[in-house]
Amino acid sequence: MSKFDKKTSLTGKELETVDSLIQSKRFREASAELEKLPCTFNPEIVSIEAAFYHYLKGYIFWVLGEKKRGYSSAQKAMEMYLTLCDLDGIAKSQKLAGSLLIDLGNLTSAKEHLELSVSAFKLANRWGQAARALNQMAYLSKIRGQLKYANDYNAEARQCALLAQDKYYETVLRGSLSWHQFLEGDWKSAKVSLKDFLLETKRANDFGNHALGLVNFGRSEFLGSRFKESRKYYLEAVQICNKENLIGTLKIVYEHLAELSIAEGRFSEAEDYLKKAMEIGERVSPYGTIMTQCWRLMGDLHLAKREYDQALKAYETCRSYLIKLPERLEEGAMYRGMGICYIHKDQLSLAQTAFKKALEIFEACENDWELAKTYVEAAEWGVFALAEFRPKLVWAKGIFKELEHPSWETRVQLLLGRSEPLSAGLPLRLAHEVADRERIRQALTETEANISQAAGKLGITRQALHYKIKRYKIDL
Repeated sequence: MSKFDKKTSLTGKELETVDSLIQSKRFREASAELEKLPCTFNPEIVSIEAAFYHYLKGYIFWVLGEKKRGYSSAQKAMEMYLTLCDLDGIAKSQKLAGSLLIDLGNLTSAKEHLELSVSAFKLANRWGQAARALNQMAYLSKIRGQLKYANDYNAEARQCALLAQDKYYETVLRGSLSWHQFLEGDWKSAKVSLKDFLLETKRANDFGNHALGLVNFGRSEFLGSRFKESRKYYLEAVQICNKENLIGTLKIVYEHLAELSIAEGRFSEAEDYLKKAMEIGERVSPYGTIMTQCWRLMGDLHLAKREYDQALKAYETCRSYLIKLPERLEEGAMYRGMGICYIHKDQLSLAQTAFKKALEIFEACENDWELAKTYVEAAEWGVFALAEFRPKLVWAKGIFKELEHPSWETRVQLLLGRSEPLSAGLPLRLAHEVADRERIRQALTETEANISQAAGKLGITRQALHYKIKRYKIDL
């Protein structure tokens, strides 16, 4: 209470009650208590109480997913703390502003705020707060596709948590590490990191982190092709988000449920989930990562439904969001999807350009998992001559074996086992035609030469299939 003005000591006490509710993860109660305060003091007049009020308000908005409102409050808090020359207040409001700016799509300013907050917290020996700011820097690096940097920041954050003797936050940081692990395709390590995290967050009634842990565990199960288990964790996270009003996390769960539904062929359900995620995203974080991911997934959904023009439109919308927030791994996945669309539209040159961009991005990000998948899909669709990809495919097979993805191992083995590999000097257009002919022959074999069924499998019209059979001189 010594930091508060004696004349407003009652307000200071009420603010500390709100802070205690936040520390206990009781955010709805904290929000309700905070709303009662403006009638007892003027939050627009610069004071320690007013600055703390705006900081708490911004923090609650951030947790509940109201990013724009949260940033406005964080700015007010920062301005007041600067006027008051309160170093601790400046540091924590910088951290909050940086965290909100990540979600609002301004990564450059977010990094500046977070770097300042880390320096200030370390200077003041506030190691626990430094750990939290470093965790946000890890999240920022993840968005940029710099997972090695993200892991370095995570490790530094764990060291700060140790200095602070904050064992619980060490557990939280292990949960953050799991996010990076499944982005690298390492689903088994992610699950190991999450087991203690889920137990500890549940024991602490930390609903926000527990819901995120469930999402991450569900994503790990998804990567391990355990779809039933993945859905169970996602739906449990939805229940918690609805009960605790965790809007920001809810939109993340909807996005992951959409991805799962696409994989299971439940297209109508996937579209419903994406619309829900987009509605929340447009309302609380219109330039954040969720909109980029949603539009990329919408493209994937149309691609799975063989609606190639609509898929390309969705990917173009995704690209417009990427201009505001350059989320590198999403950008690579977007170009990969665009490349497959162009192949289906017989636009080989555009397909090659799209796949080359995807490969460049994943190489720059040093993401072996995504790079290996892109090599396989480019080879499967005949985008490049198979011979020039053989060394890459052998490397990809090793990655899939190391990360324990047997379905991808099988796919690459089929490519490597082709009895008539394409010669190294074969023109790219001919490489595409050879691959296209093989797909048509396989579809005709599987459907016993039923033209309608084969066309359906290939995602083309009966007329187009007849044309290709004649063009490639395929015997029925």
